[in-house]
Amino acid sequence: LRAVLRGEKPVKSEPILEEETIITRDRDRLPTIDMPFPNSADADPNSWMTQAAKPGGEAIAVPPSLPRPAARGPRQPSLPIREKFNQTFTRVRTHPGWRSRISPYLVAIIVGLLIASLGGAVLLIQRQKPKLALVDQGAEQRRARERQLREEGNALLRQGRVHEAYAKFEQLNKMAPASPAVAEIVQKLDAIRQKEEISKQQIAFAKGKRDQGIDMVNQRKFTEAIALLQESYTANPTDDLTMTYLRLAQVEQQKADAEKMAKDLAATNRAGTGTAGRPPGSTTAADSRVASSAPAQLTTSFAGPFTDGYIMVKVGGDTVAHENLYEEKGRFIRRNVPRAISVTSRFPPRDADVQVWVVVPSLKITEHHAIRHNFKPGSGQKLQVTFNPQTKKFDYQLN
Repeated sequence: LRAVLRGEKPVKSEPILEEETIITRDRDRLPTIDMPFPNSADADPNSWMTQAAKPGGEAIAVPPSLPRPAARGPRQPSLPIREKFNQTFTRVRTHPGWRSRISPYLVAIIVGLLIASLGGAVLLIQRQKPKLALVDQGAEQRRARERQLREEGNALLRQGRVHEAYAKFEQLNKMAPASPAVAEIVQKLDAIRQKEEISKQQIAFAKGKRDQGIDMVNQRKFTEAIALLQESYTANPTDDLTMTYLRLAQVEQQKADAEKMAKDLAATNRAGTGTAGRPPGSTTAADSRVASSAPAQLTTSFAGPFTDGYIMVKVGGDTVAHENLYEEKGRFIRRNVPRAISVTSRFPPRDADVQVWVVVPSLKITEHHAIRHNFKPGSGQKLQVTFNPQTKKFDYQLN
């Protein structure tokens, strides 16, 4: 452009300059002017640019510069996305096609397709469901009956009715013989029933011996009464009436023996017999009776690892030992420690059962043992009770 204005012919140095028109676009998108070359075939011969380009032509005043484009105003702010979205739906509602009627056939076809799709989905889901197994009514009734018997048996056990509970669990064991739990319960209940039967027989036997012993006490036959009452007490140690009459018979027998011995001594004194002139080692009947009334002696020994419980020893109806297996030690903090027991007791001589009880609540130990022994007048025996922690068994020695 400068070369044209100066009247010079532009040099065609680049292929792009051979084009008839060059359109330029800048970043700001400013308006452009299409300007033909003066020597082109399409140039206007009367234009000032063509006259100025001719050699020897007159100088032509250059027209004033073209008016510049007006400056753009401030950029308008864009609408928010929410507003554009609302305007979109508003324009759709205002569109004429929005209120046009839809063909009923098209609606029917769409509804039919939806119903068919729903039906197909339902059928597909139903086909994927697993088939339900048939319910065995007989097995269900059998299980219900077993459950009922089990509940009734447990209720009877809580009430302490062992015999009725045994009948229920025995019936349940017949219906479910493969159940080890039911078989174990039946065995335990059977053992309890047998113990109760034995206990009942023992109680009946003890009651009979007690009645016989009481009759002998009333007849003042104390020796026979003591033997019968000791048998009754051995069979049933919890009978207080037997123990009362046994002690009464023993006391009356001691009184009778003392009176008889006093009478014999008085008769001997009246006869004027003395010990002088008697051969050495000889004894009188009075001396024999005195020796026969000498009490027997029993020493009970026990040493165990227990910190609670007690040991009780009875000879016939007499309690010769009742001691705790522990003792408290410590000044500020009291604690139970095992205790070594050695107790000596005296009692009238007799042929009776020595009954030993060892009770340890913390270990759930309730040990009972009986030893028959004839305690002679003036004799001394020792009862040694030992406990083995490995086997958890007690051992008794009476010598």
